[in-house]
Amino acid sequence: MSTSLISFHKDRLTEDTFFDIARGCYRDAIHFNKFGYIGSVGTSDETVWDGGGLYSYPTTATVASVSGTEPAGTTVNVQGLDQDFNLIDENIEVGSSGSLTFIRIFRVRLVTHTGGFNTNDINVTVDGAVRAKILAGKGQSLMAVLTVPKGYTGYLCQLQGSMEKQKEVLFTLISKHETLNGVCNVKGKFGSFGVPVTYDYKIPLAFEEKTDIEV
Repeated sequence: MSTSLISFHKDRLTEDTFFDIARGCYRDAIHFNKFGYIGSVGTSDETVWDGGGLYSYPTTATVASVSGTEPAGTTVNVQGLDQDFNLIDENIEVGSSGSLTFIRIFRVRLVTHTGGFNTNDINVTVDGAVRAKILAGKGQSLMAVLTVPKGYTGYLCQLQGSMEKQKEVLFTLISKHETLNGVCNVKGKFGSFGVPVTYDYKIPLAFEEKTDIEV
C-alpha cells in the first residue's frame, strides 16, 4: 500500500510544483511516500505494518530503544515526532537507546550494516512497546502509518493496495485526531478480489496536524 502525503500553501498545483516540493524548494512543504506490507491477514482488521495486528500508538513520549542480534556497529535511522509533534529523526545503534523523545514513529531504516540487509528482525521500542520493526532481509520498516506533524496540513493524493494471491480483501483508510479524544473516522473502504486498488484523489483529502493516518 502506498500513499503520498504533502503539505503546501499554493493556489495552484502543477507537475512542476510537485517536482519542486521533492527538490525542497518550498520551506512550508514536505512529502511522504508511505508504503507498507503485511505477510498474512485473517478475518479481523489488521493495520498494515510489520508487527501484525492493530497498531497501537504511544501515549507518553520516551527515548527509542533499538534491539536485535545484528553485527556490532549496525545503526538504524528512526523517524517520527517529538513530544510536541514536531518532526525528528535520530541514528541509533542496535542494542542501544537514543537521546530524543518520540511520541510517534512512522519509519525506521537501516543506515549501517556490514552485510547489506539485516539478517534478523530489529525492534524499536517507545513507551514500553514495540512501535516499529525492520523484518529480516527488508532493510527498513514497511508500515502504512503516518502522523501529520505540528504546523502542517496533510493532503492525501493517492491510495494503492494489492494482494499477492487472488483473495477477497477489504482495505480501510482510518484517521484519528490526537486532540479529539482519540476518535477514529473511516475515510475510505475499498474491496477487491485479487485486482489491485488504485484511488486517485482529484481533490486531496485534508488532515489536520497531529492526525494519525493508517490503512
